[in-house]
Amino acid sequence: ELVIYLHSKGSYHTGHGRNHDWRRAHTQAATHASCLDSLVSSPTGSSHQQQQQEPPSCNICGLQYVPLWTPMYPGNMFASTCSYVRHLLPPQTEFQTKLAALVAEVNASSSRSSSNSN
Repeated sequence: ELVIYLHSKGSYHTGHGRNHDWRRAHTQAATHASCLDSLVSSPTGSSHQQQQQEPPSCNICGLQYVPLWTPMYPGNMFASTCSYVRHLLPPQTEFQTKLAALVAEVNASSSRSSSNSN
């Protein structure tokens, strides 16, 4: 099962036409066949062999993924497997704690790199 999250946020604010183009690009990416195909299993092997399922190549896709500081898809438009969504951390509890730990780790790593280059 798949879920596609799209929205019309900003549709009343034209921004000199940029919002329309921006929403169209994000919508097309999340609904594109290659995106949706990457989320589903596909059969492998010949008809003479027992059919096996190739696992999906990813569990979420969209136009652009930004892994740091807050892992997200800008515009918040994406397609995903339902099983992936079920495993997401609740946004106001564990997610905030784990995000803070990730940011601290990246900052510490960046500080170590800076001090080593001096």
